[in-house]
Amino acid sequence: MGRRSRVKGSTFERKVASMILRAAGSAFAKKDCYRTPMSGGHPHAGESDLVISPKLQTFFPYCVEIKHRKTWRPDRVWRAKADEAEFLNQVIDASRRDEFGRKPLVVIRGNATEIFAMAKYNSLLKWTPPPQFPGRILLFQHRGVWWGMFLFINMLEVLARKTGNTV
Repeated sequence: MGRRSRVKGSTFERKVASMILRAAGSAFAKKDCYRTPMSGGHPHAGESDLVISPKLQTFFPYCVEIKHRKTWRPDRVWRAKADEAEFLNQVIDASRRDEFGRKPLVVIRGNATEIFAMAKYNSLLKWTPPPQFPGRILLFQHRGVWWGMFLFINMLEVLARKTGNTV
């Protein structure tokens, strides 16, 4: 991976952390969610790309893998490209090793696309049942398990409701 790609990835990780904090509201500070320094090695990061404090984990129980890919498009999840399978496998393995027991979540965007998220459908249902989830959830299968893909902003709306924040 080149320097430019690493910078783009790091910048996107900081942006996602900022979006989560904004949605969570004023009860949370920068120390509650930020980019994992040097790709790991922080006690509250576990296997996630983000350090998420135990306080915030009660509202947002996800092990987060963040990807920004130049050519990624949302329709690719149905065409079984190797990159998408790799992202999902990476977050599944990370969540299995995660000492906090968080569920896998991929936050992804391509150049000129909105920010999407992908989570195991049953973990999403436990976090917030369907009538409470805004927007559409597009279902697909990976390794025999149903996953949902949706706009990340919809997930942030649910987080804001859970924390009592008004967005």
